[in-house]
Amino acid sequence: MKRMLPVLLVFSMLTPAYATRQMPDVLEYEGRTYRIGRDFYSDFPLEHYFRVNASNQQRREFLGILRSLRGSLQIPTSCWRGYVAEWSVHDRRLYLISIAPYPGDEKWNADVLRPIFGEHIEEGRLFASWFSGPIALGREALLVFEHGRLIRVLSFSNGEPNAVVHAHRELLERYSKHPPAGEGRENGVRRAPMSEGSVFRTP
Repeated sequence: MKRMLPVLLVFSMLTPAYATRQMPDVLEYEGRTYRIGRDFYSDFPLEHYFRVNASNQQRREFLGILRSLRGSLQIPTSCWRGYVAEWSVHDRRLYLISIAPYPGDEKWNADVLRPIFGEHIEEGRLFASWFSGPIALGREALLVFEHGRLIRVLSFSNGEPNAVVHAHRELLERYSKHPPAGEGRENGVRRAPMSEGSVFRTP
């Protein structure tokens, strides 16, 4: 049974557990705005933290914060996680910029999560140091992070329609089985065009 756990974890993160399509998070990258998490549930960085890294006490505190922001216990079926987060890649780092109970609601900066993340929040934003793995930008590209740092950009054009899905799955399986040790690289972003062969082929 223990051998099956990594596989089950990958499957649960690839496949949304909800019948209703969920509202995406928002990611600002190189001057453009992308919707993330709509096709891959693992692309919600906060969900990754609270499903994998957080203690039960942190999860309870997070749910309490969400309830206070909403002003009620009701959660729409199109957003079961209870929030929509806004992210930004700045200096090759992934930051949580704001969080709102639902699109169109008042946005709150990351300071509202200070009871959980404490000193990791600076100037109203939270560095997602816990996040390692891919985030899909539609069918255009995959951003690959290690410890919240952008280490690789995989671009897709005029290729197999399901190339993003296959590459995302391969990356997610790799990071689930072999989490990166230490800190992510700081010496620049590897930009690898997708072609044939493994996602990890050296360009």
